[in-house]
Amino acid sequence: MTDKQDFQKKIGAIGQNFLLKLKADLPFLEKFSDHSKVAKIKEEDQNEAAKKMHKIAGSAKIFGFEKLGNFAAAVENNFKNKIRPSEAFADFLQEAKSIVESKLKTQKKISLADEGKKKFKYCAAIAEDDDVARELAKQALQELDCKILEAKDGVEILKKIKNSSDELDLIILAINMPKKNGFEVLEALKKNSATKEIPVVMLAQKIDSDDVLRGMSSGAIDYITQPFETENFKKRIGEILQNFRQKILVADDDELIHDVLSEHFRRLGYLVLSAKNGKEALEIIAEQKPNIVILDYMMPALDGIAVLKKMKSNPEISDIPVVMLTVKSQQENILQGLKSGANDYVTKPFDIEELSQRVIGILKRY
Repeated sequence: MTDKQDFQKKIGAIGQNFLLKLKADLPFLEKFSDHSKVAKIKEEDQNEAAKKMHKIAGSAKIFGFEKLGNFAAAVENNFKNKIRPSEAFADFLQEAKSIVESKLKTQKKISLADEGKKKFKYCAAIAEDDDVARELAKQALQELDCKILEAKDGVEILKKIKNSSDELDLIILAINMPKKNGFEVLEALKKNSATKEIPVVMLAQKIDSDDVLRGMSSGAIDYITQPFETENFKKRIGEILQNFRQKILVADDDELIHDVLSEHFRRLGYLVLSAKNGKEALEIIAEQKPNIVILDYMMPALDGIAVLKKMKSNPEISDIPVVMLTVKSQQENILQGLKSGANDYVTKPFDIEELSQRVIGILKRY
């Protein structure tokens, strides 16, 4: 069996667990629907029903039950708008019962493989109160050879992270969680010196511009919307894990270019160091020893060539690769940079994807 076939088999197992949970929820939802037609609905019952609908709406489409997901979303929307669920709820129940009867293959919950005391390549924490979404994310993380810390609420995940911060490579946070939401957890992590550099990815039901702004300004490197394609989730998270703990120094006194490059490489999972002049860049290189330096030719204090020559004369940092940024019209600058030991150059204005691929290519070679 290929790795892909094995992965799909495990995803199918999680889909069966989703159906088992749906079956277990049906008696409560049917009773709730019948009661709502003849009497005032208790607030705690409505909150419980809304919570179940929210989870089903977020998970059903992942396993191919698009119609069920749409019905659940319609019922959830009714709850939000304080509309008594009636026709939408009836459609949902009919579809849910039909799916459970035709698709559920086993009454035994299928658990993921026991990893025992295996040594892992990475360590990731995930906080998500939706059991199915969390299981899907965990499966992808296991395929990436991750040790996993998991929690259903923000308070619990903060406790687990506190005890394992030195080994964590990634933290995944759902926005909507009990006790502390994802933003509150993120802000707590970034205030703590032991966790502030660990990349954080947010999980959201939809991408809201205010949410994105709040998350990014608080330090998240990316957002993934739910329901997600498991293979795409695995690929994106894999890129971040592979890049984490590799340091890139961006040395450029142009604030716009500096900020764009820093944000771009942070979103790829790299730890980005920053310098606004040549003297500062040289100090950071000597102290932090980044994996690669993106070095502007023209900078105050020391220009790029002076920084490059000092690097090459110091055996402790002479092997650190350098990509020079220079103006396209100044061919002599390019030649001088290459003669002084630069590994590559990119001319301004540049295409950020081209620069990114060159940097990643050099990192792979080194």
